Amino acid sequence: MIINTASIGGLRGGPSVHAYSVSKAGVIMLTRCTAAAYGKLGIRCNAILPGIIDTDMVHDTVLSTEEARRGIAGRTPIGRIGTPGDVAETALFLASDAASFLTGQAIAVDGGLTA
Repeated sequence: MIINTASIGGLRGGPSVHAYSVSKAGVIMLTRCTAAAYGKLGIRCNAILPGIIDTDMVHDTVLSTEEARRGIAGRTPIGRIGTPGDVAETALFLASDAASFLTGQAIAVDGGLTA
């Protein structure tokens, strides 16, 4: 089993994130191609696409002010910013037998931001 990490940036572009979005879209397609190529060998391949997750990198940039945090949380249907645990729980699910029939999927862990 393979779990790739891409980003919701691979699903939607923006005015100043060309290279980032294209690279993440490439990871999504790599995930799908790998799933198609190796499924018959019992190898599953899925990708996790984090949205805005409260990590050090994001905290110091996108979430650098309380106003920014409230604004992003307010645009997310679930009404909060993601945590590293949200991504980890998704990885644990994908690695479990509960996900034994999932392959080639790109799962957005974004609180509904791309909904």
